[in-house]
Amino acid sequence: MMTDKKKPAVKKTPDGKKKPTGTKRSKAKKLRLSKEPVFSGSSKSAAAADTYDGPADAVTETKPRSDEDILDSMSPLDRKLADPVLPELPRENRARLQLQSPTRLYFYWSIKHNPFKTLSKAFGGSTGSYSLVVKLVNRTRGTEEIYRVDPEGNWWFAADPDSEYRAEVGFYAPNRPYIRIIYSNSVSTPRRSPSRRTDYVPRFTVTADEFADVLEVSGYSRDAFEVALAGDDRDAADEITRATFDGLLGSMRFDLSHFDGDELRFVLLALASGFSLDEIKTQVSAGLYKKLFGSGVRVSPEQALAALQENFEVDTEEIFETEEVGPAVVGLSAINFPKRVRSRRVPTKLLNRISKLEPVSSAR
Repeated sequence: MMTDKKKPAVKKTPDGKKKPTGTKRSKAKKLRLSKEPVFSGSSKSAAAADTYDGPADAVTETKPRSDEDILDSMSPLDRKLADPVLPELPRENRARLQLQSPTRLYFYWSIKHNPFKTLSKAFGGSTGSYSLVVKLVNRTRGTEEIYRVDPEGNWWFAADPDSEYRAEVGFYAPNRPYIRIIYSNSVSTPRRSPSRRTDYVPRFTVTADEFADVLEVSGYSRDAFEVALAGDDRDAADEITRATFDGLLGSMRFDLSHFDGDELRFVLLALASGFSLDEIKTQVSAGLYKKLFGSGVRVSPEQALAALQENFEVDTEEIFETEEVGPAVVGLSAINFPKRVRSRRVPTKLLNRISKLEPVSSAR
């Protein structure tokens, strides 16, 4: 048998308006307003967490918790994970050289005992004009870089691709013998470009055009362009590249024979695309950047583009398109530089500014 439900009691406010009073419920069933998130593992549902059944004047605003309160409420393990701190290395003789990319090295070191006290004892209480320095040695090219440092620290170096390096910490003074204290491991930087080695087995032999196609399909568009630009005779291409630089530099020409031809062509492409030398600093070897930038080289995009068009027969409106036009003859060298290799339209610019300064393929 059905019965009528009782209507909620009605009270009147001082101004005479009716005010419904909710039905009586057990205090145990009332839920406090909670601003804490309800997780999937909680016994309360998300809807229940936002439900309040009680008089409006009983609601109090919850203040946001501070970072200190949150950390205090965590377990010791969660607290450590929330604020990770690397352990301090013990003070000992340490010198470690690490490789980041073909043009970037990282070195960290420490010396267990005060090196200046040791030097003072060796020289009878005087260190003279000696300074503590870190020295980066390019063992491939026989060059050195020296920077003043502290007995403990770290340093980022600009490096040359395809070179062997070692770092040292020691004392240096003008016109006095260099005193080495510690030295690091040796590291070798990789090339910035695909290998020049050719597989002469017929089934694996491919032309520069075919290799460029493979590189582009694999996502290495910049390498594909540079391989196609160099063609099949890379030695002759390097000669043409250096001759192109000589023509651009004019009276400022200097020896570029020990720099890789692929890297020199990259600089030409970047300059023709509108980049400055400073913008491509991290994309080229430290030695080449110092040589060009330190000499005050000024090459406009128009000059670089004209040089590429003259010596490599580059078509800026439609750089790559499948079509064999025959070898381009420059000077006394017959070089197989196909004018068009594969369809890729790049109006007004050799390459898009973003694509030209992507991370080097070998470092991706």
